[in-house]
Amino acid sequence: MKNEYDKSLLDLTKLLNIEPNNAFALSCHSRIYYKRETYNESLMDLTKSLNIEPNNVSALNYRGMIYYIKKEYDKSLLDLTKSLEYDKSFLDLTKSLEIKPNNELLSNLIKLLEIEPNDTSALRNRGIMYDMMKQYDESFLDLTKSLEIEPDNEIIMALFTI
Repeated sequence: MKNEYDKSLLDLTKLLNIEPNNAFALSCHSRIYYKRETYNESLMDLTKSLNIEPNNVSALNYRGMIYYIKKEYDKSLLDLTKSLEYDKSFLDLTKSLEIKPNNELLSNLIKLLEIEPNDTSALRNRGIMYDMMKQYDESFLDLTKSLEIEPDNEIIMALFTI
């Protein structure tokens, strides 16, 4: 798997040398760094990507996760909340919940899924949280269920690209 990441990172770096403002390439580049746990490099790519496409929900989620890992909870909460603003189906259900960092965010997603068990946005965000916590089996189940419900959802498909 490491060799595949190395090759992908090399290819994306070449592309970014040609097209430095390619938001999609920056986002993919950042995910490889994220998987390698080189969070500062990932954060730089995500921030540049978000300067180009500020409404990119996937990039906001990943940057929010990195801030969470780095214990920058206020920044994490800002990015994750901003991502909700662009994902209206999830926002409507979360307006009554107090989204807070740490385990409370996960707890709120669990409560939300008790009310709406097939909410793809909630499943995706809980899957992302589980991934952050290195609970990969739970993450995979949530992301897979979300993709089964919405097989053409580009955000969820992008999470499976790397």
